Amino acid sequence: MRLIISLFILFTFQFGLSQDIESLFEKANQAYQKENYQEALQTYQQLIDANKQSSELYYNIANAAFQNKEIGKAILYFEKAKLLAPGDQRINHNLNIARNQVDTEIIEIPDFVLVRWWRSMANFLSPIVWICAQLVCLMVILWGMYNWRLVQNVIMRKKGLLAIVVSTCLLILFLLLGRTAHYLEHNTIEGIVMDNAKLKVAPDNRSDDVQSLSEGVKIKVLDAIDDWYKVRLVNKEIGWLPIKDIERI
Repeated sequence: MRLIISLFILFTFQFGLSQDIESLFEKANQAYQKENYQEALQTYQQLIDANKQSSELYYNIANAAFQNKEIGKAILYFEKAKLLAPGDQRINHNLNIARNQVDTEIIEIPDFVLVRWWRSMANFLSPIVWICAQLVCLMVILWGMYNWRLVQNVIMRKKGLLAIVVSTCLLILFLLLGRTAHYLEHNTIEGIVMDNAKLKVAPDNRSDDVQSLSEGVKIKVLDAIDDWYKVRLVNKEIGWLPIKDIERI
């Protein structure tokens, strides 16, 4: 009986919380439609504070921030939305528009074509799926070894040997791709500069400036010391920025 009562209370609480979240989301959307962008952002922030995450929420925050002339915040949340829905054309289109508003002369230097091709292959599947593919290869290798060593039929022995060779090659490939996918998922940290800042030679305000950065510039975090991030720009320039100037995607 106590269990039933506890479950009922939990369900009621969760239902009430869900209703509150939907109400806040609708309130924020209405404020946006009325062009009260600051109010919309404040209401959306309540959803973020409640640990609500979705591509639609991030997309709406980004649009409200863009209309409110907060370019850094707009790009940040378009990027967050893109992580959850990479194929959404609305997000990609509006992200490009926001990027064009950034006052910067930094020209992106793309990675070598083979590096980009390899990373695209690794990101095609999640690390867990790559592990599943590796297990399938192992099973096929075991099947091939059984047929090659224990079956008397010549055709089946040839098929077993072929299965061993092909599956071993695929297993090595999938291991490397899975390792790359894991690295990209857990070790690639990107962020957005949220205010005009100075890229420094060293993690010290007294060090020389490398260059000035505008709000909305995208960076990749390489290291951290105290209150500083070592970052790399899209043009491969490396320097240091205060952590307070960056919001991680």
